[in-house]
Amino acid sequence: MKNKILAGKKIYNCKCRKHMTLQRSALSVAVSMLCSLPLQQSEASTLYLINYKGKPMFELQVLNAGENMQKLPDAFSDGEEDEFSTAQRNLKDEEISGLIMAGSLWAEILGPGTVNTSPVKVQVLGLDEQLGNAAATSYPNLNASGKPESVVGPLGQFTMNKPAQLPAFVFISEGLDFNYPTTWYTLPDGDGFDYAATVFHEFGHALGVGFLEGYDLNFNNFLYDCCDVQYSTEKELVALNSYNTDDSEENIFLVGDGAQSGVYFKGQHVSEVLAGSDLKGIPVNGVEYNQDWNQFFELSHFELDRSMMSHQNYRNYTFFMEAELAAFQDLGYTIDRKNFYGRSIYANNQTIVNTQGFYARTADGSAYINGQPNTATLGTGLHVYGKNNKITQAADLLAGGTGGVGIRVDGSENKITIADAVQVRADGLNGTGVLFAYGSDQELNAQGTITALGEGGVALRFDFGGNLLGNETEYRGSYIWTSVDEKDVFNSYCYFDECSGEWSLAKKDNNGFEITNFGALMGEVNITGTVAGNAAAVYISDNALVQEINVLPGAQIVGNIISNWDPDNEYITAFVKENKDFDLTTDLIFGAGDTDRKFAMTLYGSIYGPESLDVNLTDGELTVLGTTQTLSLSNNGKLSLLGSDANGYALKTQTISLGENSVLRLPSAANVSAESAKLDGTLTMLLPRAYYSNNQETKTSLKIEYNNKSEDNFDTVKIDALSPTLNITNLESGSNSNTGQTEYFASGKVYRNPDAYARYADSVAAASTGYALVHLADSADSPYADLISALDFSSLSGSSIRKALHSVSAESYSAAAQASLRLLNAQDRKLFYRLWADPIEEIYGTKIYGDVLYSVYDSDGASWESDGYSAVIGADTKLTGALTLGVNLTLNSLNTDIKGNNGAEAKAQSALLGLRGLYRPHSDGFYLQGSIRAGMQYGDMDRIVSVNGYRATMDSDWLSFIGSVQAAAGYDLLFTNDNSTLCTGPFAAAHYSLIRTPDIDESGSAAINIDGTTYDSLPLELGWRFKLQQKNTSGSSFMLFADASYFYDVTYNKDHTTASFKYTKAPTFDSELKRDGSYGIYLNLGAELELTSGFSAGLTCGAETGSELTGFNISADFNYRF
Repeated sequence: MKNKILAGKKIYNCKCRKHMTLQRSALSVAVSMLCSLPLQQSEASTLYLINYKGKPMFELQVLNAGENMQKLPDAFSDGEEDEFSTAQRNLKDEEISGLIMAGSLWAEILGPGTVNTSPVKVQVLGLDEQLGNAAATSYPNLNASGKPESVVGPLGQFTMNKPAQLPAFVFISEGLDFNYPTTWYTLPDGDGFDYAATVFHEFGHALGVGFLEGYDLNFNNFLYDCCDVQYSTEKELVALNSYNTDDSEENIFLVGDGAQSGVYFKGQHVSEVLAGSDLKGIPVNGVEYNQDWNQFFELSHFELDRSMMSHQNYRNYTFFMEAELAAFQDLGYTIDRKNFYGRSIYANNQTIVNTQGFYARTADGSAYINGQPNTATLGTGLHVYGKNNKITQAADLLAGGTGGVGIRVDGSENKITIADAVQVRADGLNGTGVLFAYGSDQELNAQGTITALGEGGVALRFDFGGNLLGNETEYRGSYIWTSVDEKDVFNSYCYFDECSGEWSLAKKDNNGFEITNFGALMGEVNITGTVAGNAAAVYISDNALVQEINVLPGAQIVGNIISNWDPDNEYITAFVKENKDFDLTTDLIFGAGDTDRKFAMTLYGSIYGPESLDVNLTDGELTVLGTTQTLSLSNNGKLSLLGSDANGYALKTQTISLGENSVLRLPSAANVSAESAKLDGTLTMLLPRAYYSNNQETKTSLKIEYNNKSEDNFDTVKIDALSPTLNITNLESGSNSNTGQTEYFASGKVYRNPDAYARYADSVAAASTGYALVHLADSADSPYADLISALDFSSLSGSSIRKALHSVSAESYSAAAQASLRLLNAQDRKLFYRLWADPIEEIYGTKIYGDVLYSVYDSDGASWESDGYSAVIGADTKLTGALTLGVNLTLNSLNTDIKGNNGAEAKAQSALLGLRGLYRPHSDGFYLQGSIRAGMQYGDMDRIVSVNGYRATMDSDWLSFIGSVQAAAGYDLLFTNDNSTLCTGPFAAAHYSLIRTPDIDESGSAAINIDGTTYDSLPLELGWRFKLQQKNTSGSSFMLFADASYFYDVTYNKDHTTASFKYTKAPTFDSELKRDGSYGIYLNLGAELELTSGFSAGLTCGAETGSELTGFNISADFNYRF
């Protein structure tokens, strides 16, 4: 941020251009003349079209140097050549990009409600430094009588589809110190004029925010003066500073100076937004002065405090407030205002429970879609403009668009509470969960969940931001106000009177607004909920003072805590800096406070505040995973600082103070830097992540640097491991002191209990894996060293180990076998089903057939998914009237994706030969079916073990025996009617499938040897079948068939596989995988057409579901009977 203050004249963001006033003398010009005016040199211009979801919104015509803007008719001109009517330079690429960026945001605002069929044309002229400004204007259409209509052209085109007769005009001067953001942020950064926001402002003028004296334009008609007189063309504008109270008040419209003109904009929608506040309407600027100090009536800017649509020299908004969007609704635009603001509070001294949420909107913009994040650019869930309010947010605010904000607070002395279980999320690009952007003595109680997880996201942000016009124009913050007024006089809060020797404190700023930033922005921040941010969880800017942050029991913080505030900031008013009664630092306090809950928290980030953060752990436990840089550090609990910077420093602070019973845990070999150190309690040096064999002795040390150390020292110095598995017997410790530093050292023996890993198991089988793992650390050069170190330094809860006990075992092989058994069962049911579905009449001879089957299964409990293809060819011969025998060959390919606690991909290819038979004495009545198949399966697997940064891939392949046997019995009832026959009846079946795998040897750094295993299944099935056959007159027949059945697998519902670690002697261990689908329902449905030639074709679909497994198969069936 550029903080340089430049002594220069006041800079305005836009002015009315010279000669841009309506002339009464030429209203008789015909509209036909206006429409015939050509664009001069338009062939050299560049056009840019801005759409909203395919709807044309703006056509930007960027004029090149030397091109003239479209000539104005006499109704809008005094006949003189305008010095700014010719483009004086070409726009730069970044200027054009900013134009498109601003126009696109306007398209997002207006697009859903416009009725235009062609784009509004905008001519853009680049000017040299002479104007030193940016400006925009538009004109109303002329009616058939040559008189201006009541709305400007863009408004008429967007709301009534009446094409504007003249383009809108935007003028960009080279004389401004622009910066060019490429995306939207809720706060300007102050590094020059914010170009995109400036152009957005100018578009606001072109779309209708502009006063034209003497004409019946709709903007004029919404203006009221300090006496509540509504403006009309009959009224004479009178400057309040020249008004004589003895004069008649009839037919006059009083206008005061600048932002406190007394003039305000009021309409139905504005009044709705401002309800309950002290504002009659949106303040409008009044009398202003040109460079010759001649006054004129400007009346074309909204003067809410610091508004981006104002003429104030300090603005820290990049977007309209809700009241300003409401003004555009009053002008006639159809805007879904609630897509950009959930609620705005302009009132003061209120106690409010806000139950209004903020979500995505329905397509027609009539309601919120609860639970779905809003995606509007710069959308804000709750905006607090007023002061001294107590507000409890009791509904979710989901502001997920670019630059979105959950809650923005601009008033002063507000107390904001985010209730427990309430979510405030701004997870889009540059999102901010909660933003305090102005004021002083505010309070935040963060009890719910606040997140900003997108790129650049900040969950809690305390930041005045910069000035939209650049910090060189004016700069503000806590105890900061530096500016240059219209007479080139430098201003600050306080003035020192050399004569009286006393300080004088300003009450209002240059625009007449109450100064509310003389004090800390935040008096108190209390966090008991979840705060998570991508760029920072908590961010304090260099111009915002936060007095106290209390992190209390229940709090979770994910992301950095950053404070750029510096009490020595040169822009803090000297009166404050020189007065010791002002505390300019931030107390960051972790602990239970006055609650009766134990404090324990892990900060998933760093703490950075070397100039201002006084960090204090009052009690309990705090673990900081990142680095720590503070002004001071006080510890009366158990503090672990685990991060180190590039130079090995875990802690940098001015002052460190450790309590008598405190524990300070630091990484081994870390450095600590402190100006002064008061040491006490226990120093624990944490072993670095590495491989430690059982009963290994180790030594470690760390260094504390200081300029001033007290005589006190640590009571205890020892080694420990931040590990769920390692134990340490401390042997000896000591220290060596030199000038300015002390080195502490200790030694100890590392050991593991026999159940070091097994105690985190969730099953007996997993525990057996854990007991085996301990033996992998018996040697100093274990082949499994990387795996063991990853486990030893994983999550202290043991959750990573709990999962790893499954992934290092042979569970994946059980999952692959389960998938193969399912495919075998599906093939058996297909063969069983197909034989029964043959034509009902007794036909002797031989049938050859072929089937292509596709099967998919999803086993939720065992966490695997499979898909496979099978091709079956075979032949059946009816030997007698009752007996049919056949032979078949099955080829299949299966892919299995194994997930959950395991990560593996298995592939299998199989070939099986089979026999089958059907004994049916009659077309109806009793029948028997059976089949037997046997073959070989080639399998291979890629198995992944991934835990705590360790990742290894194991490969294996093997050849298994597979087979199946099935038997069934049923009873059919036969019903015949002309050429139709219905066959239906019950059946019972048993399907036995088996896979026998050999011993399998893996390759890979975490390889295991798997013992040969038999996997089998025996589902018993009971169901009912239907078959309808229709004979056609041509001799062909068509069949529909279906069955539904219940099945129950009588084999054990868990598969066990025994294995051992390949590269070391350790006990074998078991794996156990639940088998889903042990009971459920089968459904089948098919159709077949048989021609007189003996050829037939059909399609069959099947499904099964039950006990956490679902499956689906489909097959194409072909037959030829001869």
